[in-house]
Amino acid sequence: MNRRFIIPVLLFVSLALIAACASAASDDWVFLGEATARKGADRDEIRVGAREGQFSKIQFRVRESGVEIKDAKVHYVNGTIEDVEVRAFIEAGDETRVIDLKGTDRSIEKVVFWYNTPRRAKGQAVVRLFGLR
Repeated sequence: MNRRFIIPVLLFVSLALIAACASAASDDWVFLGEATARKGADRDEIRVGAREGQFSKIQFRVRESGVEIKDAKVHYVNGTIEDVEVRAFIEAGDETRVIDLKGTDRSIEKVVFWYNTPRRAKGQAVVRLFGLR
């Protein structure tokens, strides 16, 4: 192949890969809120509200320090509550599995979650909640 064509071809392929990765990474995930986890066992909640719309899936993402998320309850605007077992230790920079929400009216009022942060952990874990429409 002629050298003159190699650089433009490599540039085109690189840009195409970057665009594909950026598109796949977004997937319409919406940031719904965050809470800073205290040391030890505790519970916290992230208020969402009907204005955010309806979601079919949620996911917790953790920053700063690791945390074990044990259980979560999704409170919907219509008054129903869905219990979700998470039962996973999530390292800083990682995320839980994608959690499918049941039913059709899935406007989230708030998500209450129970967790345990190791007392020896450096810093406090920041638990972020994302929803997928």
